[in-house]
Amino acid sequence: MEVVELRAALLSNAEVFQFLKDLENQRKDPALVRAGKVSHKEDGFQDLNTVEYEVLKYLDKTPCQVQTNEQIQEFLSKVQSLELTRGEKLMLINLRPKIPVQLITMIEDMAERLNETRQQELLDIIRETFPYEEEEPPAEVNGIHDDNMEE
Repeated sequence: MEVVELRAALLSNAEVFQFLKDLENQRKDPALVRAGKVSHKEDGFQDLNTVEYEVLKYLDKTPCQVQTNEQIQEFLSKVQSLELTRGEKLMLINLRPKIPVQLITMIEDMAERLNETRQQELLDIIRETFPYEEEEPPAEVNGIHDDNMEE
């Protein structure tokens, strides 16, 4: 196998999740299994199956499972004026930051490139394009349940 173009495409977590889900569904399709086009356990691919399983397990706990291609395209068109790199856009799509301090780890030289207004504009675009379901705070901190924390 020859690598024709290194890093020809970047994939979002949502795209990887959808691809792996489709692959999983194909393996479960009785018609394809009977036809011999796929098998539940391919010899020699156990490590690959394990990696696919672990990636799916991880991505299933992230917001990418509800992202749509339409949302991603809408986001990309809205942030076009911000002159972000492809990698920065990908990190924003995958990680969906909520506060400005989270942007610092995703955007190189952010202070020089985006003033506070532009940072808030970017966060608003993310919030509007990829709505969040509010997560409940954990009942335990460091494995210790504290009934007095609510006081």
